[in-house]
Amino acid sequence: MTKQGEEMSRGEKTAYMEFYTSLKKAMRGKTSFEVADIYIAFPDMHVKTVSWYLYKLVRDGKITRVKHGVYSLKEAQNIAVRYDQMQIASQKLYDEMQEYGYPFCISGIDALIGKMQHVPEQYPVIMVVEKKSMPQIREELITDSRIVVSIDNAKMLNKNLSVDKVNVMLLYGKNYVSLSSEGIAYPEKGFVDLYYAVTRMKYPISPQELSRIFDSLVGGRDFSRIRMLDAAKDAGIADEIKWLSGIAKMPDPARQFAKVKLIEATGK
Repeated sequence: MTKQGEEMSRGEKTAYMEFYTSLKKAMRGKTSFEVADIYIAFPDMHVKTVSWYLYKLVRDGKITRVKHGVYSLKEAQNIAVRYDQMQIASQKLYDEMQEYGYPFCISGIDALIGKMQHVPEQYPVIMVVEKKSMPQIREELITDSRIVVSIDNAKMLNKNLSVDKVNVMLLYGKNYVSLSSEGIAYPEKGFVDLYYAVTRMKYPISPQELSRIFDSLVGGRDFSRIRMLDAAKDAGIADEIKWLSGIAKMPDPARQFAKVKLIEATGK
């Protein structure tokens, strides 16, 4: 069987889609279903094969993991923010990128509409592109009225450029297409990219607001930990996101210990 991160062969793709079709028929009419239900529906299929198909279906946005061991046929694309919900600047950038033909996805705040108590009237657009295309995309997007900063030149912020003047922040990734729908990131990826921009690129959102967004996202019915961790892995910050996701589950002594280590690390 194909390992995570590897491309499926034509035969494997056919078997995968046949499983998806059969799963929809078997679970039709159910709001949600458990892994045990799937084992009953596919008695001749190996447990590891079922687990792999479920992982792939969640990652591809074809089904949603409601919680551990419980899934829904609701497609993740129905969870993504609509084009008309994004700010005007993001819509214009989206349209422009469609004309250029580069693969991309709009992420950050735009992907988190509905997960935030207060959405700023204007904010820098976070967009994810291929690493190899980033320099060229940045040059094409820069105009007299649009300032574009990428990961590679973020150090210039507060030295030669104020973050308040930035219009677009470019990030790069490899698997963002599977973590987005129609060029708009799923909320889990939206948060990961926003977190990255806040902690690495001085994105103008306070840690307190970032924390509120995180709590709202994780507490939502459609939240997928799989998508969150996939997005974090793609951004190179998997360890941080795993740690943040696990804080609430830590026993109190463990949280106290973590607090001490954080204080030691920051010197405060």
